[in-house]
Amino acid sequence: MSDKTTYTEDDIKYFYWDRAYSSFLKYLEYKADSLFKLGNVQDSFYYYELISEFYPADWKGWWGIIRCFSGDFKTFDFIDSEVYVEKMKKTATDGEGKVEVEKVASLFDSQWAEIQENRKKRAEEDAKRSADNFYNMKFRRKNGVLTEYNGSDSVVIIPKDVSVIDDATFRDNGHIERVVIHSGVVKIGKDAFAGCSSLKNITIPLSVTEIGESAFYGCTALERITFNGNIETIEENMFSGCENLKNVTIKEGVKHIKKAFVSCKSLTSIVIPKSVEDLADFCFSSCENLTSVAMLNENISIGRRAFLSCPIENKEELTEKFGSEIFR
Repeated sequence: MSDKTTYTEDDIKYFYWDRAYSSFLKYLEYKADSLFKLGNVQDSFYYYELISEFYPADWKGWWGIIRCFSGDFKTFDFIDSEVYVEKMKKTATDGEGKVEVEKVASLFDSQWAEIQENRKKRAEEDAKRSADNFYNMKFRRKNGVLTEYNGSDSVVIIPKDVSVIDDATFRDNGHIERVVIHSGVVKIGKDAFAGCSSLKNITIPLSVTEIGESAFYGCTALERITFNGNIETIEENMFSGCENLKNVTIKEGVKHIKKAFVSCKSLTSIVIPKSVEDLADFCFSSCENLTSVAMLNENISIGRRAFLSCPIENKEELTEKFGSEIFR
């Protein structure tokens, strides 16, 4: 999304946080810092990322993302990780921020040569795999549409001539752990990765504007997903049954969320951005560990039983605003 929305506290009229915290930002900072201190790096990363998304001018989010990897940047696999460091440096204006930022930036700089070397090696390995004739024979495609994959690789690089991943292309493939989708892909079809029980990591580029129903249904090993703003609708059952999905980042631009996250048993919190207009019936039903929900659109429409069997801590406030039907 080219125009990033920057939030202020006045914008967030119906975010329901613990009233011990004076603002949405303070709530996110508390959650991120406390989880990091407990050693829960993955979940703390999620909250630091939310800070960077909703408050891009605040140093704490960028610093937190970097800090989650500051023990060893050689495994810092974000694209252009140095951009995060530069944003961290530019936004640190107060005394506390500058001191903390300097510590992390110094460590990053000391490992920069190794970061570049490892990045180069990964790129060479991906390029070699992509250019290999035998590897390419595993993909069946026509006119830019990938219709079938016959391999058993743990890492799959989508060929550069593919613009559409067709319905059920990788369905029930139990070997794939990581998928690299290049920026020329615009559509991921229905059931495309459904039942890929080993899939842990997938990056969806900004070029993708449509993802079909049940695209990742039953991907039981998948832990994290980020929706960029070019996707307007999160379709039916897209992540239902992804029982290890812990972190979902829904960015500004998404407008509709259908019954997409049923039985995501590891999901503990979700922030619904201001652009989202409606949540469908049963949207997050049976997410048995979902305790924290933030709605940033005061006029959002929420369907019946959207949070059925969810132990949400701010249930009373959500019931007062949206009615008890969202829980039963």
